[in-house]
Amino acid sequence: MTGRSVVALGLFLVVSGSAEELFIARETFETVDTSAFTTKIPNKNTEVRDGVLWTRGASGGKYPPMVYLPVEGTDLEISFRYRHLGPGGMIWFFVDGDDGFGSVDHMLRVKLLRDRIQLQVDAHSLDPDHPLAQKNGRPADKVSGAYRLNEMLPAEKVDLSGREWREVKLVFRGAWVEITVGDGLWSRTLVRPCFDGVKRKLLWMQNGGEKGIEIDDIVVKSLDEKNPWIPLFNQKDLTGWKVNTDPGAFTVSDGVLTAHATHPENWGHLFTVDEEGGLRRFKDFEMVVEAKGEPSSNSGIFFHTDMETRDGKLHLKNGYEIQLNSTEKEKRKTGSLYDVLDLSESPVDEANWFQVRVRVEGQRIRAWVNDRETVDYLEPENPERSPQRVGRLLNPLGGAIALQAHDDKSTFHFREIRIRSLD
Repeated sequence: MTGRSVVALGLFLVVSGSAEELFIARETFETVDTSAFTTKIPNKNTEVRDGVLWTRGASGGKYPPMVYLPVEGTDLEISFRYRHLGPGGMIWFFVDGDDGFGSVDHMLRVKLLRDRIQLQVDAHSLDPDHPLAQKNGRPADKVSGAYRLNEMLPAEKVDLSGREWREVKLVFRGAWVEITVGDGLWSRTLVRPCFDGVKRKLLWMQNGGEKGIEIDDIVVKSLDEKNPWIPLFNQKDLTGWKVNTDPGAFTVSDGVLTAHATHPENWGHLFTVDEEGGLRRFKDFEMVVEAKGEPSSNSGIFFHTDMETRDGKLHLKNGYEIQLNSTEKEKRKTGSLYDVLDLSESPVDEANWFQVRVRVEGQRIRAWVNDRETVDYLEPENPERSPQRVGRLLNPLGGAIALQAHDDKSTFHFREIRIRSLD
């Protein structure tokens, strides 16, 4: 695709001549569709107006109005444009990512005031007595047990008082980040070990006053040449996929893949395949899937699997499943590693789009639903399995990714499916 404007979170390959760019996200606000954000928009402070994101007024809470955008990657180029429509106001831009101990927290903050710029680095440590440990009594992270370290750099005077548009760009490569504001107006480079972590979320905290602040042209590009993200779903058809049974169970419309079995006793699965039609296998990988379910629906995301079934209902014999479930009947809820580590409550409302991230490295399986980690499982040498789950194992050769059409009363939708190798 050439010259296409992409306004949804995901990975897109944009070709211009011989150059290729991998877009993690590109939001131009040409439409009012803001489903890429985890913040509900419009709200009392923020809306899409005249092709830009407009935020004004106060939230009424402890912090100014804010919006969140999930991302995924280590080496990234992040940019956006902003402008003030009236006096006063500021933008505080956050990059959140892995804290190095198993959770996600702030990594870097860029505060853009009218007369100065201030940077803050947020590293993490398990030492509660670390000299940079945050001094406001903040406890350790509930997931990782790590304490946030605050390194506040001196503010630098910069004239940002005008009404014109200004571009903010951050380029992360390993432990380095280069930050620029405006066309040569201001630039700084920082080197910190924490910057080498995976970036997970962008946050704009805005105090726009009555007239507000506008943001436009948010672009996040992957610079990771070693393990780039690869789209598994082209948002047009089922190229790269193969159904084992019930071909009508999987359809594509308006960029969305829908799984809905056409017969109650003929559960179908959709498998990743290569150009020759053989199973496309993945061993060590990280995968991101965006999903949404209709009321009282069941589905699943399988990995390290194949087309072999174990019974008349065509349950897959081999591999693991991340459960997707909005039913009352099925007690294993969304985010479960099915029949291995099960959740009794879902972390999300499946009626809204949500993100599932799966990471397999060696014998370790981890999964997140949105920002919540639901699985951290290390497969033992001789795992105990029930008789019908003996094939629930990691395959040394890897296996296919598969989506489940569970039954004729269940409907799940998939919008973004991408993967990168960790081999």
